[in-house]
Amino acid sequence: MNSNPGKAVTSKFSRAAGWEYPPSLFPLPDPTWPARVEHLLVLQEKGTAVDELEQQLDLPPSFAEDLIKFGAVHYAPLLPPPPPNSRPSVHSQWSESTAKASDEFGLHPSSQALKLMMRVGRLQDPFRLLRQGGYLRVHVHPKRFPRCYEVDWRGRVLTETPDYVILDKPAGVPVQGTVDNLVENCAACLLEALGLEEPLKVTHRLDVGTEGCLVLAKTPAFLRSFNQLLADRKVHKTYRALAAARPPLGRLLHWTQPKSYAPRILSDETRDGWLPCELEILAVDEVPWPTGAVGSLRMEDGGWPPQATAYECTVRLITGRTHQVRAQLARVGCPLLGDTMYMPGPAIEHLAGLEPSSSSFDLLGAELSRKVAPLHCCLEDRRIYGAEPGGPLALQAWKLRWDSGTEEYVAGTPWWRT
Repeated sequence: MNSNPGKAVTSKFSRAAGWEYPPSLFPLPDPTWPARVEHLLVLQEKGTAVDELEQQLDLPPSFAEDLIKFGAVHYAPLLPPPPPNSRPSVHSQWSESTAKASDEFGLHPSSQALKLMMRVGRLQDPFRLLRQGGYLRVHVHPKRFPRCYEVDWRGRVLTETPDYVILDKPAGVPVQGTVDNLVENCAACLLEALGLEEPLKVTHRLDVGTEGCLVLAKTPAFLRSFNQLLADRKVHKTYRALAAARPPLGRLLHWTQPKSYAPRILSDETRDGWLPCELEILAVDEVPWPTGAVGSLRMEDGGWPPQATAYECTVRLITGRTHQVRAQLARVGCPLLGDTMYMPGPAIEHLAGLEPSSSSFDLLGAELSRKVAPLHCCLEDRRIYGAEPGGPLALQAWKLRWDSGTEEYVAGTPWWRT
């Protein structure tokens, strides 16, 4: 990604972080670096972003350039307002920065023009001149998705029309760019593989660890029409999931908060303002535990020990909530393989030889129903749930069709059968 191949590039030791940084983001670091986010004030008067990252973070210029092209650096010409709970010194620094900019541009401190200068946006040009006193947020160790380099993207296209592409999404790759990585995602990789000029537009999402049918729009008109089909519940999805225990056949109905962030909190009973989560388990087949595939694809166990058998479920979505299949199956004591977020609670009960009681989920639901503070909810989540999976999840968007269409699209063999 170095745009200046004639310039010598070498590794550089960062005194501030104690890391040896290579000249490029490639090859991928191994082992994966832990998260590192730096918040900087622009020190130089007419300096570039590459200059600032080299000076303040001891990064090789070529590595800094790669970070910016990767989408890992964000910038605002004026220091944005700090969170309310920030230290008094931080608030004072912001007030001084705002007053200085007000004098510099002849604007009122609360003017809309100054507020626009405080908006943080992704920096795209490594050699853009920055305003002294501006703000930089640098994701020095962006989250990486190495699976995208192992995929035959053209080979995973189920169909392509002038209006849309349907991809058999691989597990381990996000649908679209993340806050620190615009490169390693389905939309970007498929755009390059197909040689398209206009960016593909995301119509719906699948979790990073989920594989299967994904619809990407080529035109704004199709994006609008498909979003309307989703809103009218005219898009029909059937999933395949591999659970650690046998779930019951038939419909599962739970209730969730309308603005529930991951992890999705469920209740067995309706509560004021909560929304229904409903699916139907059409079939359950006992299959061998996928020991070989688990090792080759770096699946995490989530605390559930390997066993002789797993249970492949065919699931029809009735409502379409984020994490719905994952949360509902975990709720009945049958978490999906690889689901490090929803598996820990059921895994504890499983290892203790208890019947699935959902007691841990009820505890958090009760806390949320009392409208505890968001920070307290976050702490409770960490205690009861795990982190989002870093590897593949045993969930496949198997079949997809919509009412105005003439075909049903079917994904290939799920990873756990390979």
